[in-house]
Amino acid sequence: MGYFRIMMRITFGLLLFSVACSDSSKRSDMSAWAALAEGDAVGDSQWLDLPVDEDKIRLSGQLFYNDLRKQGSFNRRYDANGVLGERCPYGNEDCDLKNYLAAMDASVEIVSLDPSFGCSNPMAVGSIRPNAKFEFYFSPDMDCLSSSDLSLGIRFLLRRCDDIFCGAMEATNQETWALWHPEARPEKPLTVSLGEGFGLAGALFQPYGVSDGESDLYATAANHFATLIDAVQSWHVDAGIPFEGERYGEVRVRMPAGYETRGGTQSTTEVHLPDRDSGWIKGNLAAHEYGHVLQLRAWGGAYDWDGPTHPEWSGMSQAHPRIAFKEGFANFVMRVGLETNHCDGGFDDNDNSLLAGDPETGQDYPRNVTKFLCDWLDETDDDDLSLIGHGDSISSSPFEVWSELVRMKSAPEAYGGDTDEGLGVCDFISSHLAHIDDPIQLMLEESAIKAAARNNKIDCGWP
Repeated sequence: MGYFRIMMRITFGLLLFSVACSDSSKRSDMSAWAALAEGDAVGDSQWLDLPVDEDKIRLSGQLFYNDLRKQGSFNRRYDANGVLGERCPYGNEDCDLKNYLAAMDASVEIVSLDPSFGCSNPMAVGSIRPNAKFEFYFSPDMDCLSSSDLSLGIRFLLRRCDDIFCGAMEATNQETWALWHPEARPEKPLTVSLGEGFGLAGALFQPYGVSDGESDLYATAANHFATLIDAVQSWHVDAGIPFEGERYGEVRVRMPAGYETRGGTQSTTEVHLPDRDSGWIKGNLAAHEYGHVLQLRAWGGAYDWDGPTHPEWSGMSQAHPRIAFKEGFANFVMRVGLETNHCDGGFDDNDNSLLAGDPETGQDYPRNVTKFLCDWLDETDDDDLSLIGHGDSISSSPFEVWSELVRMKSAPEAYGGDTDEGLGVCDFISSHLAHIDDPIQLMLEESAIKAAARNNKIDCGWP
């Protein structure tokens, strides 16, 4: 096997639209929307002359959200000053509950708000870039024209749907979390004429502010969406894991799901997250639950074992090997997906991040499974001298881990896996070794993998 490597030791503010207007009387005072919910001015509206064809309309701007997570990949997006984002979680006095980052990958819709015309809606669809910007330059549906004017709404949705991934945050009523721009909404349409470009003050996906004990669900949903997108970027964009949207469909992450206290993945397409009752979300839960989505999609849509799939668990508590692998893999997906909560560093160190159980039962603990998968992945050559074996000297990639995940479920006969009982980390190892034909390669990899497993208190009954 050539791929496995052995190492030899919407209240809005901040959205600047470019504008070119031939009729200055249409230029309403937008300064009121240059302020956020907390009352801080973040910039003035700007009117700029831009070239616009006489049969087109130009709209551009930015959208931000208030990122108060403890865990995430903050430097994938920019802040309101055009600087790479940083972590500044809830409770950090330096932030004062304000850490405005680009609402990357959220969707933007331009919608006709004139009910007297048979318009096809939305008229245009786009997405927020890592620098928070979006731009539309389009020819509108001519059926929507009343003389040369259009009444438009601008709607932001916590949804990404493209060739790489399709998923959204949805509310309890199963509608996608969305907000209108305050100057382009059903109660106050934006009037634009052909040949014009239009601009508004900046937008923030947070209509009510945040306070301890009083959940702003819009802002919370935007933070969960950011975590989901972080996981998507790491697994589908960077690692190239196929989403298989045509087979399984769109992922819907419902928040709040009132009967959930911990979060739960119901299927390949449905994830439930709880509301928060105080403070703020840590930021890792959506990535953990998306790990279950990845496993289910890799396994043909079902776990297929006899027994419960959602028992109580914790990383340091003994569970059935199938549950330890399921939850350990989900935490592995989270660690690969979030740069602040990754596999290496303190988590890789057994003195800093303790193992559970003993070698004979080690595969029963989610913590041990996650640490082993991280060792399978990382390029760090380390050894816990208190355990037998020569330590971790193996390395792989997220795509290769996912490929092994697919194979262990699709071909259990190759290594004697029992899918009715449920597959664990020892099955993951056996599946990999069973598909190595070269005897010298098998000897080398078997020795290295067993050593890495034992370095995480996992012994699969080996002599």
